Amino acid sequence: MSRTRKTKTRNPAELFLEWDSEKATLRYYDKENKQNVPIEINEVKFVYLDKLVTITGWSDEHDGGIWSNECRSTKETFHVHAGKALIGEGNYDWVRTVSGAKYTASVYVGMAYNGEPLSLVNLKLKGASLGPWIDFVNKIGLEELQGDTAFQIVNFEEKKKGSNKYKAPVFEVVNSDDINFSEANGLDETLQKHLDAYLQNKNDHVNDDDDLPFED
Repeated sequence: MSRTRKTKTRNPAELFLEWDSEKATLRYYDKENKQNVPIEINEVKFVYLDKLVTITGWSDEHDGGIWSNECRSTKETFHVHAGKALIGEGNYDWVRTVSGAKYTASVYVGMAYNGEPLSLVNLKLKGASLGPWIDFVNKIGLEELQGDTAFQIVNFEEKKKGSNKYKAPVFEVVNSDDINFSEANGLDETLQKHLDAYLQNKNDHVNDDDDLPFED
């Protein structure tokens, strides 16, 4: 580490949100109060900025939440931890052999809430929320999503896999007249500066503990 070039960069996202498949809402972890905080889905809209891949989940063996660095491609190397312990390193073919590890889309967005300026937020989409997100992107196309488009989780669907019942989010494009896309561009510039530094340093895989993984 030098005076002018740090080896570790802090993620600029203000919130790290996940889908709660039981309560059909978004949530984040409040470190200070050590509890999950729900966000009503109809109160927020999102503007797409960028997407990476990370690994989350839960390890029964290590009794801890699984997390990793973020990558552009599943062919890159993931440094997979459970709590503070390093489980191992490898591409996604290796990750699939790790019990409890889940492919997770790490989607960066500008979040619109109650008329306030857009805030830089990270959506971690896995399990019940991953399939609907992929279907949504395929349906509208990435080019449109990267344009002056806003989307929202407008509802949820009851699903069942074996004996497991859960709620899956429904993503839709929504009216964007209240969105300041210049703000979104500014947030993306901030994000890309971070990612340029983060991704060029393969050892920069630090968990800020802002986005503690949850078990679906």
